[in-house]
Amino acid sequence: ETGVTKADVENYRAALLNALVATDQRATWVQSSYGDYNKGDDVNGPSFTFGEDYRTSTLDNIANFIGSIQVVDEEGRTEEDDNGVEQTTWSFKSVTPTEIPYASFYSTYVEPIIGASVIFDEDDAANTVGTVASYGDEIFKQFEDLMFAFSTDTGCLNKEYGYLYSPITSATTYVEEFAAAAKAVVEKGVGAYTIVATDYGYHIILCTHLVEDPYTIDDAGKNAFLSDLEVVDTLAYNYKNVKINSAVSSKVNKIVQENINPYIDKESKSYAITLFEKTYDDLIVKEDDSSSS
Repeated sequence: ETGVTKADVENYRAALLNALVATDQRATWVQSSYGDYNKGDDVNGPSFTFGEDYRTSTLDNIANFIGSIQVVDEEGRTEEDDNGVEQTTWSFKSVTPTEIPYASFYSTYVEPIIGASVIFDEDDAANTVGTVASYGDEIFKQFEDLMFAFSTDTGCLNKEYGYLYSPITSATTYVEEFAAAAKAVVEKGVGAYTIVATDYGYHIILCTHLVEDPYTIDDAGKNAFLSDLEVVDTLAYNYKNVKINSAVSSKVNKIVQENINPYIDKESKSYAITLFEKTYDDLIVKEDDSSSS
């Protein structure tokens, strides 16, 4: 790093950004048949549309896998699951995501949701943090769908709000550039966003929720926290429920293990239980069965 200036680093990263490509990260979703295969026609080739269970928003341009696919059998294989519901699955020869240049990726998928691209500069934070024109739940859901479709940072997925920024701990928890950008975004408020480079890549940061000074770190704050434990939708109430759910889950798992383990055949290491292929069949008396003696 001898002789390397901050400007050198920024210029080098800017060049890397121009060379970046985005790719659809949901290839395994396709291979697991989390949706429906479409044969296509002479104009549009084969495609795969993800089921509604795998999308949270009304965003249309990522409803299909962005890439090329080839199947072994276009009709697929239809079978009943354990609950008697028919499901079709396909075997795939190949699932290849399309490489999308960064500029095209941002203008096509990101800009319509949050706004024009802004690259964070700590020395000019006021002008390098944008604001979503009309932020709301639908924008949050669309941004979440974008993360599942394109993000290579799995740490941001399946979290209710994403990453947490704290003015107390984040400066030492996150790398310097990310912490500075997150601080600037949070200070501007819900709907603020920016893009920042770190040694881990480029990060699009969007402020989705704010919790401001909920409890002071003294006896008054402690008493307020204890009082809020029973007040629905407060931070203390939600924290309590997280802890209860964790404790219940741990206890249930322990009970399950205590009750199942005695029924494991020591030699074959298999469970001495009966598996019903159709979950409810053993609970239903069919007409044919009831009429015979």
